[in-house]
Amino acid sequence: MKRREHGFVLVAVIWMLAILTVLAIGFGRRALLEQRAAALSIDHTRTQHLARGAVEYGIAYMRNQALVQQLVEQYGGDSYIAVYQTQKNMLTEGNFFDLGSDALLENDQVTFTLEDAEGKISLNSAPREIFDEIDILSFTTVSAILRRRGGPLGNDEPMPFLAIDEARLLEGISDSDWYGSKDRPGLRDLFTIYGDGRVNVNTAPREVLESLPDLDPAVAAVVLSYRAGADGEMETADDRRFQDVEEIASVTGVRMNDLEPIARFCKFESEYFTITGFATLRQGKVRAVSKATVQVANGTATVLNWSEGDFGS
Repeated sequence: MKRREHGFVLVAVIWMLAILTVLAIGFGRRALLEQRAAALSIDHTRTQHLARGAVEYGIAYMRNQALVQQLVEQYGGDSYIAVYQTQKNMLTEGNFFDLGSDALLENDQVTFTLEDAEGKISLNSAPREIFDEIDILSFTTVSAILRRRGGPLGNDEPMPFLAIDEARLLEGISDSDWYGSKDRPGLRDLFTIYGDGRVNVNTAPREVLESLPDLDPAVAAVVLSYRAGADGEMETADDRRFQDVEEIASVTGVRMNDLEPIARFCKFESEYFTITGFATLRQGKVRAVSKATVQVANGTATVLNWSEGDFGS
């Protein structure tokens, strides 16, 4: 009888040990998962702050440029604020961010890009003639854009576009029209919501220049070729720009009559710029982006809006 009792106790003890072992393993796995989740959350937060820092650096850069521009205008000299897309990886250029020697950071980056927001067609202020020139915009769609802006064809109370994606919801615009294809740019590549309605000829891409009413495509090609510089590549160190229409005629040989559409619909300096900060950690597995639009005027750069997001591992 005692042997049976001892055997029962032994079996019970073994079962208790087994249960406790399973519970310990479960708690250990849970603790490990929670530790990993906490580390990932910290990395997401860290990455987002890095992206924000990149944007802040871009804002400081633009404010410095604006101040220099104001001094140039006050005391004389050449204007040089003309940015289409400037990119700097601040982990490798200038050591702006020191993330330590962790091997996981070897393939990571903290980058900002700077793009002229007035190199495209403004939904809020471009003249109707430009919209009429875009083949894939129907009369109904153009009328809807103008109604949003108020005026003779619009509502009593104008409702300016706050983001270009709002135009995607207009009647008559399909997915293929909006997103485009490999061979044809989409409408989202043509539009901005900023500016006075005139397109910056120094930063406008080919598809935007070719949308200008009455501008000969051959003239647009000459303008783009000159802007690209000696290497024929856009957004490189030898890119060139124009000061005015007379300079375009002088350096390209295009007749002034053929440049009338540029004189009518274009400008040569911009006030609105988009700064995008991008950061990665864990060899690119954790990513974050921040974006700000600034207006450069009166010797400073004023932030108009800010948006951000992150991407999981």
